[in-house]
Amino acid sequence: MTDKVIETTRKPSGAAAMGAGPGRPKGCQNKTTVEVRTALEQCFKKLGGVEFLRKWAEVNPGEFLKLWSKLLPRDLRIDGRLSLEDLIDGVNRRVQP
Repeated sequence: MTDKVIETTRKPSGAAAMGAGPGRPKGCQNKTTVEVRTALEQCFKKLGGVEFLRKWAEVNPGEFLKLWSKLLPRDLRIDGRLSLEDLIDGVNRRVQP
């Protein structure tokens, strides 16, 4: 690869020509993201909220655990020993009301 700079006679257009601003403030969400999240929250409440989710989890435990795993920290460090049975019992206690 070479690090050549190619010069052009093209004039900048759009935001580059106007001296683009700083962009969206840090932490500010995209309008579409906010609208979709709001729609999902409204739908969740109309379906029955947590009780609906609990019933769905009982019927679809694999799908529920996939969803739940996405909320866990990616780098989770655990010290100690835990048997598979203890792990399953702990998950079952959290899923049951």
